[in-house]
Amino acid sequence: MSSRGSDGATAADHYRAAARAGHAAAQAMLDRLEAPPPYGSEHLWRWFLDLHGRRGSNGYGPNPLDFREIQAWAAVAGLRPAPWEIEVITALDDAYLRHQAEQARAERDRTRTKTA
Repeated sequence: MSSRGSDGATAADHYRAAARAGHAAAQAMLDRLEAPPPYGSEHLWRWFLDLHGRRGSNGYGPNPLDFREIQAWAAVAGLRPAPWEIEVITALDDAYLRHQAEQARAERDRTRTKTA
């Protein structure tokens, strides 16, 4: 969450701004991001955040992390993640994408409600 986007802000900066504006989902995500990971899994959280900070988007939202990206990242970083570690990273990514989709859906619903 420390990589900066084209606007110069990190994802955490955006979550903080949305939370200050009263968006409960943003505050919940921020709480999860700032909570320490379970003991012994810190490296998995760091790895996920490193990959997450470099993910692309397709114009409609963030792209999922794919195995080629994970493989290239691991090679560049000099790491050899075990299969179970990759499963954890992809599960974290799936949860992030679900959360993003839910937020986008809620925002569309709020926009429709305001214009109706």
